[in-house]
Amino acid sequence: MGDPINGLRGFASLHVMLGHYSYSLADLVDFQPGMEMPVFFLLSGYCMTLGYGKGTLNTRSYLQNRMARILPLYYLINLLTAPIHRMISGIFALQFSLSLHLIATLFCTNSWFFIFDAFFPKPYNPNCWTINTLWFFYLVYPLILPRLQALSDAAISRLLVILYYVQLVPFLYYWHYQMKYKTGYETMTKSPFMRLPVFIMGVLGGLQTQRWMDRKDFQDPNEDRLIVHDILPWGLFGSNENKPIDREKSRFTWGARADLSALVIITVCSLKLMPYYILNKDSLLRTLVQGYGQLILVHVMLNLIIGLSRGKNESRIANIFSHWIFQKLGAISFALYIIHEPVRKFYLANISRRKKWLNRYELMAVYVVAIFLAYLVHKLIENPLANLLRYKKKKSAPISQV
Repeated sequence: MGDPINGLRGFASLHVMLGHYSYSLADLVDFQPGMEMPVFFLLSGYCMTLGYGKGTLNTRSYLQNRMARILPLYYLINLLTAPIHRMISGIFALQFSLSLHLIATLFCTNSWFFIFDAFFPKPYNPNCWTINTLWFFYLVYPLILPRLQALSDAAISRLLVILYYVQLVPFLYYWHYQMKYKTGYETMTKSPFMRLPVFIMGVLGGLQTQRWMDRKDFQDPNEDRLIVHDILPWGLFGSNENKPIDREKSRFTWGARADLSALVIITVCSLKLMPYYILNKDSLLRTLVQGYGQLILVHVMLNLIIGLSRGKNESRIANIFSHWIFQKLGAISFALYIIHEPVRKFYLANISRRKKWLNRYELMAVYVVAIFLAYLVHKLIENPLANLLRYKKKKSAPISQV
């Protein structure tokens, strides 16, 4: 049976690509690609903590492994994307913007300046903002991990609730800023300073699971302790970390929790389609509704990740994500995420004569080409470079994928 967490990562990358490519259809269907962004941040914090969160972190090996994992492909794709970006936007004509652009791209910090998104240039590859944001998280991770490790189980539960509401604050800022300056979406959804609470929630979830694994007798069903008490964030206030759960009396296992979380996410995504068709395309209210959805579901997404990790043998959604198709997609998820948008833009700029819209057959063809190229990049570039550059002096923790 495959790893459902890896399958979730593959599904998220596929969903983002489907959503981005649907924007090139004349009869646009909004597949909500932005809904997956908290999943990537939560997964990154969760998986890294399962690998590095037990004991003292070796900062040198950790940073070297992180750089080996993301930076070679990041620089390569940006180098290849720059000419396409020039053909589409003509940004090379703006010398001042070019200087800022090159410096920010070189240091992987474009999204760090999205708080000034009214004038700061975006990355050559639009999807690289995610790498910029994750790179910020990776740099602060060695600073926050020891402090989080020192927290008790009850303190971690309380902090999860606090962070859930803290990450809602950007929406209030966005509402004011958008109404006044007609901008601010980049700040709310992409700035690492605004998204840091989501990443820390993933780290806390990883610490909870690590402790659960350390003290759990896998042969005794009564030893399954309830860490995340409820599917709703305020339920954490009532959690009892040390109270064992008798599975004979309670059917709401971690597998059932994962299935319910997936159902909630699917339902909300379906409801979020309604403002798109009811309201005008460019409606400010529609934009706010669409952007706010990914914020309110963060806790449900964390429940899904923890449920898949702990209850993978008793979850229907875990069985789906364990399928070999999602496992293969999970393996190439980083390459797929980072190259699918350049592939689409290259087709629009050089092959398609319409320059804007794709028909369904073209969309399917570009879709297949992007997956095939991602597979080749993963096998021929990403994996070899990561294995070559990663820390080798000691057996290090597995490198979690973005």
